[in-house]
Amino acid sequence: MIKQWLIQFALLLFVHAAVYGQNPNRCPLIVEAESGRLGSEFDILQSGGFQYITITSDYDETSGTSNFPGANRTAVYEVSFPDTGIYNLFARIRVGQNAFDDDSFFYGNNFGDKNCESAGEWVVCNGLASAGFSDENETVYEAGAEGSNTWKWVNLSLNSYQGSSRNFILNDPEALVRIFSIGARENGFDIDKFAFGKSGLYFTVENLDRMQEGSVTDPNETVEPPARVPLALAKKKFLGCGLETNQSYRFEEYWNQVTPGNGGKWGSVEYSRDRMNWGALDQAYRMGLGYSGIRAGQGLFSRIH
Repeated sequence: MIKQWLIQFALLLFVHAAVYGQNPNRCPLIVEAESGRLGSEFDILQSGGFQYITITSDYDETSGTSNFPGANRTAVYEVSFPDTGIYNLFARIRVGQNAFDDDSFFYGNNFGDKNCESAGEWVVCNGLASAGFSDENETVYEAGAEGSNTWKWVNLSLNSYQGSSRNFILNDPEALVRIFSIGARENGFDIDKFAFGKSGLYFTVENLDRMQEGSVTDPNETVEPPARVPLALAKKKFLGCGLETNQSYRFEEYWNQVTPGNGGKWGSVEYSRDRMNWGALDQAYRMGLGYSGIRAGQGLFSRIH
């Protein structure tokens, strides 16, 4: 039954592309969240004419932990791809009213069935309360900065918070039907659908909503403004700023001191016991190394460097 549904969906996608003069290999492949084999702790709800899934339990209430979803808390999908290539993973999600206590889930670290109690088989995707895009003209690229209590698209493959970035590679044209899995983590987290899009393309919110072709260039890219020099260059004091992913663009043109924002906090470095993530600290450190006019805040980079 599932394979028959997938064949019908694939035919519908190609017909849609043909009617509207689009190349199906450049269109996002949409996977409705409720279409998978859902664990018993998921519910299917409805809002505004569409269905979505939500988890009814928190990670420490039943079988799950902060490192793996546990029994009855996974959803498994059989996805039929139109072509080989490297794909980015997108999701249309809504983070609940508790914001950073409602904003995480797991997805499989590659294709195939996953052990629901093995942390090494799952990517922890966290920090989604301050990620994503909702305006139809916005390009869904990198982390984004949309908040909670709203439906939004997130590029999970380019959302670098806590190292939760992973793309999916298909290199065998004879094996285009693959298993994709997700797992629940925090409750208060809703998922409408997923999308797989070729990694060399840019997709706007509208492209993902309407299964439209991606673009080889960012449609929102503008002409670069003239380079600036840091505000305190050649002054007696440094003028610095906290560095987060959303603030990294042209950072060195304004500031000549850098601190790692929330990246040095215990909750960022060791959010899960004994699983260290130094990504944000390393980003700030590399920023300091890459530009001679920037120095690192004192005492922030004692780790191995």
